[in-house]
Amino acid sequence: MALVAAGAGIGFVARYTLRHFSGVLPVLPQLKIAPLPCWLAVHREIRASALVRRVYDFLAAALPHELARG
Repeated sequence: MALVAAGAGIGFVARYTLRHFSGVLPVLPQLKIAPLPCWLAVHREIRASALVRRVYDFLAAALPHELARG
């Protein structure tokens, strides 16, 4: 994303990240890309960790809101 924001060329980035880079504009805004799944993987030895659970819970609550903001 930093290279795209610096003017190095055209890149494929998530639409919701554009608000963090004021100089980056969509090239083909009419192009609709199918939603892609997002997976969070964690090693089985730390899966039961309270800290890992908090990360899972945070992402489950925050990501849908961020994605809906576009």
